[in-house]
Amino acid sequence: MKYLLSLTIFVLCFISLVSTQDLDSLYSAFLEAGRRTDKIRVSEELFSSLLAEDMLDSFLVESAHTNPKRVPATIAFGMANKAFYSGEYLAAIKYARDAEYNTSPDSLSYLADIYTIFCSSYQRLGQYETALLYGRKCLAIDEKKGIAENVSSSLNNLAALYLATNRADMAKQYLLRAIDLERNQDNTRSLAVRLGMLGEVYLREENYTQALEVTKEALELDRAGNRIGNMAIRLSQLGAIQLAQGNYAKAETSLLEALPLLHKVGNRTSEAITYQQLGKIEAHIGNIARAEEYFRLCIELCQKTGNKFVLQKTYQELYVLYKSKNPSKSLAYFELAQELKDSLFAEKVQRQISDFQVQYDLQGKEHQIALHEATIKRQRAWSVAMIGMAVLFLALAVLAYYYSRLTKRRNQELTEINILKDKFFSIISHDLKNPVLAQKRTLTNLSENIDALSHEEMAQVVDALLNSVTAQSDLLQNLLIWAQMQTGRMNFMPISFNVASAVDQVAMLFQLQLHNKNLILETDVPSDSMCYADKNMIITVIRNLLSNAVKFTADGGRILLKAKKQNEKCVMELTDSGVGMSQEMCEKLFRIDARHTTTGTAGEQGTGLGMVICVDMVQKNGGTLEVHSELGHGTTFVITLPINKE
Repeated sequence: MKYLLSLTIFVLCFISLVSTQDLDSLYSAFLEAGRRTDKIRVSEELFSSLLAEDMLDSFLVESAHTNPKRVPATIAFGMANKAFYSGEYLAAIKYARDAEYNTSPDSLSYLADIYTIFCSSYQRLGQYETALLYGRKCLAIDEKKGIAENVSSSLNNLAALYLATNRADMAKQYLLRAIDLERNQDNTRSLAVRLGMLGEVYLREENYTQALEVTKEALELDRAGNRIGNMAIRLSQLGAIQLAQGNYAKAETSLLEALPLLHKVGNRTSEAITYQQLGKIEAHIGNIARAEEYFRLCIELCQKTGNKFVLQKTYQELYVLYKSKNPSKSLAYFELAQELKDSLFAEKVQRQISDFQVQYDLQGKEHQIALHEATIKRQRAWSVAMIGMAVLFLALAVLAYYYSRLTKRRNQELTEINILKDKFFSIISHDLKNPVLAQKRTLTNLSENIDALSHEEMAQVVDALLNSVTAQSDLLQNLLIWAQMQTGRMNFMPISFNVASAVDQVAMLFQLQLHNKNLILETDVPSDSMCYADKNMIITVIRNLLSNAVKFTADGGRILLKAKKQNEKCVMELTDSGVGMSQEMCEKLFRIDARHTTTGTAGEQGTGLGMVICVDMVQKNGGTLEVHSELGHGTTFVITLPINKE
């Protein structure tokens, strides 16, 4: 009897396995079936299997029985569901395409469900842009149907996709729309979820006040609904925000309240992260023993759950914790952190290789589908081609018209540019000729009266000549740089470099001038400030701006050079307490046809071309250069550059 029971269980399991494996072959048989009776028989087998595995709703099957035209789409949709929940995302996309192809464009609810499978499958494959495309299609259908709950859900899904691709600004737009909808509904669970995600967006934007406000509201909603798991997540979010603010006492309170709730619902990953955050708090306030204990608990959970990422970060924290007090222990944790980092990197590379293979396979399958669809539509191709030809001729006519207008406008712009350059070279030739004539007159005077001049008068003449020659040399150097930029012969090699290092390099060049004029140069540049640009060009820009600041700041003045990160940009500001400029001077400063030169506070002469070069260099690096000044109240130059390659 015992043997018979075991055999029965084995046979049932085997039948179940064969049934699961046979679904794909059944679907192929359904597509290939020629006779109507065979198609009906196979479709019923498929419906029965998919209903048994809860991959189709009985309402959809009944609807297909009522309208046989819906049978292919319904079966393909069920197959797509099964493939998705089995983790076979490529297959899910293939079946979803079959379902979409066999679905009428006016079946909005059905199409929305199909697009959801597309969106989720592409998201799992890391194809976020395609996932966003189908997410937006779902949203368009939900908005057309006007069901607020569905619209809110689609908005939330899109926000999650944008957050996953580090586009917090877009995520915020969709979440704010979803929250407006939820506030008009009686669904506090969904509202709390939307508010919690918005808190994460504000935290990434470092808008801590708003982050606290929406996260606290979400927490109160979850408390009122007694949703323990959600309460734990909100408390963890609250603690993370307070920790980012440096409010360690409040952060500790929030995280300690979250811990037992996370443990109760079995959220081990969040529990490990919470222990890590508590360890960081204790380390910050100098409580080493408690920090060690929290980090130990975090490590234990990470090892149990296999969370290498959090474990690596915890080893890194322990390395920092012991760095000054126990170097040997610190080194051991550093080695563990590096070992895990290397392991994570290797896994990341392997994932990228796998993703590439997936993309390659997906493109191949999509190509096959496209060929299949092209064969079906070939009968209608001729009429479409004729219409296309007519549209093409019309488009060419419009294009020719606009091209003619564009050429005319471009010629006009080139004429204006040539006029500007002619004027510029006229100014430059004047600037080159006048100093030479002045030097000639001075030297002639000196030659004729050399015996009558005292030593002091001789020194003054030599100083004047030196200043004139120096200004002329600077002008020629600037002309060379400007010419190289205009003709494209200047090397342009953008890299990611440390801004603080570049600022220190420039500041060293001006130590003597600063000392001679008794000027104070202050720098406020974080050591980790980075930007993506041509380093040599940016050093040239900073040197020009600092040279001007020294030139136009009186003895005993102050110059401040600072940098900060703002909206994913590196923003540098150079402020001096010098003579300042009028609004008219500021407007002419960057114009090639309206150069304006001024003598410095110690008689230094300028070329008037440096600012033109600076703005050209900054713009070439994808940045902006602005000036803010008031006569008699100093000047501020603001340079904005990208942090990462765009």
